[in-house]
Amino acid sequence: MRDCSNDYKKFTLNYYDDNEVIHNLRKLSVDLMVSDDYFMNIELIKYLSELEDWTDFNKEYFRNLQDKYNFRYRVKKVTTIIEKIKHNLNRHRYVSKILNDLFGERIILDNVTKEMEQIERLLFNLKEESIIYRYYYRNDGNYHAFHCYIQDENNHFPWEFQIWDSSNELINYLEHDRHEEERRGQK
Repeated sequence: MRDCSNDYKKFTLNYYDDNEVIHNLRKLSVDLMVSDDYFMNIELIKYLSELEDWTDFNKEYFRNLQDKYNFRYRVKKVTTIIEKIKHNLNRHRYVSKILNDLFGERIILDNVTKEMEQIERLLFNLKEESIIYRYYYRNDGNYHAFHCYIQDENNHFPWEFQIWDSSNELINYLEHDRHEEERRGQK
């Protein structure tokens, strides 16, 4: 997780050095975001494009993580973002809550469920050190995982880091797919 936080800081420093973002994403509503052509068509698309370039540039680094661990990463697709935005219109939600995973990493480990207290203590300490700004254990039906968010400033897009227990891997993927289908059905 420290590596993800360090990557976030490097990417963010470089990105926001070159690109001014004036919105407080923790206060900008999804409804207002949609009506802001500059935000939707310039800021958001440029951020995603630079994330794609960054992950391409660091492909070997991510491949090593995948070889060493049960690890995945991705940049969210524009079509998925649009579906997520549509799903959250008129719900009084804020951008940093809805677009909190434009970049995401997931690690699947053994014994997460058995070691929950130690993991919670670790995550609490990482929050205290400002490595992550928020975390929670999502226990939603058959889906079980830690979700952690990295964000340094309110006007910077957050990243997500998930920790899954290997014993929940299959059902979590199935639940994730079901959730995506439900969201698509509510257009």
